[in-house]
Amino acid sequence: MNATINKRDSIRLIFAVISLILLSLLSLMLGSTFITPESLFTYIMNPMESADQFTIEVLRLPRILLAIVAGASLGVSGLLLQNVLKNPIASPDIIGVTGGATFGAVAFIAFVSGISIHFLPVFTLIGSALAMIILMSFQTRGNIQPTTLIIIGIALQTLLMALVHGMLVMTNQLSASKAYTWIVGSLSGATFTDSLIICAFILLMLPLLFIIIPRLNIATMTDDVATGLGLNVNQTKQLEMIVTTVLTAAAISFVGNIGFVGLIAPHIAKTLIKGSYFKKLLMSALVGAASLVIADLIGRVAFLPKEVPAGVFIAAFGAPFFIYLLLTVKKL
Repeated sequence: MNATINKRDSIRLIFAVISLILLSLLSLMLGSTFITPESLFTYIMNPMESADQFTIEVLRLPRILLAIVAGASLGVSGLLLQNVLKNPIASPDIIGVTGGATFGAVAFIAFVSGISIHFLPVFTLIGSALAMIILMSFQTRGNIQPTTLIIIGIALQTLLMALVHGMLVMTNQLSASKAYTWIVGSLSGATFTDSLIICAFILLMLPLLFIIIPRLNIATMTDDVATGLGLNVNQTKQLEMIVTTVLTAAAISFVGNIGFVGLIAPHIAKTLIKGSYFKKLLMSALVGAASLVIADLIGRVAFLPKEVPAGVFIAAFGAPFFIYLLLTVKKL
């Protein structure tokens, strides 16, 4: 039975990888100007001789790569956070982590943007870490139900976003305009450097992920049972919190406050993958990447010549999905 499940999970992972590649190729071709498959093949074989080199390398490929790495980071973060809080509707944007990162980013844009923009991830990381610390301080009391913790997280997210809007009112119009564009969530203006920075954060977290992954199946159990099976529950939660905070902050530093990816991707992954948590993490990463690629593609081509930020489409799908979970998930 386990062999059958593992084989089926592997096939679905391979299919997900192929689907992501095809989506990325489609996104390369579609836009204000259509790039034919023949022209795309010409570019792949010899970029210097392609008439579409500028369109691909400057306008489309950087934002596709950014969508992939940022979406994958948010997908993994969502799955780990649901494991930490033992709640199926937990995600970074619902329980305050992205709210903290947004607060840090807007504070940087509004008041400290005189220094290099490369310091933006530092401010988002500080903000998301503070939000996570506040949230987890409630869980350490030991008598708070997962649903109550989610409600506390929603209240924290609301408070942080209220502070964000307060800063927007107090700052000058130019900074407020920049911050608002960032808050909506867009991949416009993406560069290869953005993707490389997120990849650097992912590589930094890989050692912690290798420690966490073998523990995840046991970590889904209640703390008492997991402790009885020999798991260091507090250490595992702390490691998961670190990975979630860093990956979330790194992703939204460059794509803005895009919500619901960390909620949608883990649920689809857990529906498709029934075996190991390692494969669930991979599937969650792939689904998160694909969702951002699709949202960005729709935003670029659906309303030409105008462009709609990817965050708008993610929210349009994510909000009804969240309501659906509230109505159907039996653990709540």
